[in-house]
Amino acid sequence: AYDDLVVSEIASAGLRWEPTLAFAPRWAEGHRSNVLHLSSGRAIAHLPPADNTNFAYYASAFLKRYGPHGAFWTANPKVPYVPVTTVEVWNEPDNIWDWGKDINLSDYARMYEVVRSAIHKVDSHARVMTGGLAWTKSSLPRLLKAFRAKPMDAVAIHPYGATPSETIRVAEDALAVMRAYGRGGTPVSANEYGWTSTRNGVVGSLSRYA
Repeated sequence: AYDDLVVSEIASAGLRWEPTLAFAPRWAEGHRSNVLHLSSGRAIAHLPPADNTNFAYYASAFLKRYGPHGAFWTANPKVPYVPVTTVEVWNEPDNIWDWGKDINLSDYARMYEVVRSAIHKVDSHARVMTGGLAWTKSSLPRLLKAFRAKPMDAVAIHPYGATPSETIRVAEDALAVMRAYGRGGTPVSANEYGWTSTRNGVVGSLSRYA
């Protein structure tokens, strides 16, 4: 019901939703003993699903409801028809808070491949973006190495910088890396950006996750 409300409000405003399909309920997570601790107390990181197929079923069901010719649009003919055509798979898989301590972008690439295949069975024209990278100097090269010979519809990045020019520089660096790895024709989306709250900027603030 909540998602229906979100879709209704966005479509009524003439906007197209580009949702992030991310995270899993505790029962579906892998490595549930992987707990992060903070000085202020205990914090649980988001962890990848134990079974990529379960996550793919979820993504498939989502598109069957909100994608082109989805059940939501049939059940709500008065809502302007603006179906979901782009989805992002996970959020910041290079970040310990969203993948746990054992970051492995090859594991993420395998998850993306399974989810992308399931989504394309529902809508062959859907654009399936990789999860936006939190960003370190090694994040995008590691992602592209993990995706070697694997299909990618689009790549999402989160170029946070201390200044607007720094944010633009990070985005330009991403495009250069894409070209260097033979992915220059793959769309890149800066779908999250802004000021970094760390004194030394985005790369310095996240270098411990590299």
